[in-house]
Amino acid sequence: MIGVFNVFRMLTCSGSEPLLKRVFLTLFFSVHYGMFCFGHGTFVVDLFGDELDSIPAALQLISHNGMQLALIALMISHGFSFLQNYLIRGEFKKMSVSEVMFSPYRRIIVLHVFIIFGGMALQTFGVTQSGLILLAIVKIVADLIAHKIEHKKSEVK
Repeated sequence: MIGVFNVFRMLTCSGSEPLLKRVFLTLFFSVHYGMFCFGHGTFVVDLFGDELDSIPAALQLISHNGMQLALIALMISHGFSFLQNYLIRGEFKKMSVSEVMFSPYRRIIVLHVFIIFGGMALQTFGVTQSGLILLAIVKIVADLIAHKIEHKKSEVK
């Protein structure tokens, strides 16, 4: 969801870059960030023992594990932030397409490190439902803090 809404942000920011540069960077971001997230997803799925070799397999994994509501919640959360912070509060007026393009990488790198080490710890000590819930809660809290910091910085500009 972060990547999808970042594409919207890249296409709507009011930087002075030419349209061709904006389109090129948006396409580049889509491919690069998509591969980055695919690698992340593959690692997580492999870590917990499933197989992920295609988009239909990923959708089946989501469906079989009851993650549809989580995806809907992510879509609503990021959609609300896009509307409230980016469009209504005017963050789009203050950022260039290059700034927007690189902005999700800070959060996704922290997420990758957290998932890798948290997942390894869960594998080492035994994956339990309470361990996964704790991992999710810590990740959500870290993401909320990062979200607040990110939008606080944009207010200062």
